[in-house]
Amino acid sequence: MTAPLTAEPGRRVIIKGRNAPGVITGTDEGVLLVRVDGTRCSQPVPRGGLQLLDEIGPLPALPKGPFRPTAELLKAEVFEGVAVVELDGGDLLALEPDPVRAAAAMRAHERDYDRPLYGLVAEKMQARRVVFVWEPEGAECEWIVEDAEAGTEQAVQVRYVTR
Repeated sequence: MTAPLTAEPGRRVIIKGRNAPGVITGTDEGVLLVRVDGTRCSQPVPRGGLQLLDEIGPLPALPKGPFRPTAELLKAEVFEGVAVVELDGGDLLALEPDPVRAAAAMRAHERDYDRPLYGLVAEKMQARRVVFVWEPEGAECEWIVEDAEAGTEQAVQVRYVTR
């Protein structure tokens, strides 16, 4: 007779109904916390919502510190071939140093969301050098943007519009 599998940190699981693989990272008031593969934050899942797998190992470390942004990492939408992120407060950031391409992408973003930028032109945008930094698990946001000096490691130039 084989012992039943235990729901413990490090156990690989499948979230039923979503067929999403992940790993148990801990418990919170009797509910299991699961980090779905490819994500950074654990989510609560009732024990009955999981299929436990045989594999168990150490918890995978989350990336920390500055990183090179991509549309996928930022969970950004792509407009006109440019990743555009709407930050808290409504500011827009385009991962594009070229002002004409960034403006076109931001206009397309605003058209999709039916929120005109009221005459946005490339001259209204700020060219900014920034660093994207991973926040710890459980933080309000997965990443933050910090202004950077020229030559700062992992810094990228973006176009930014403040609302």
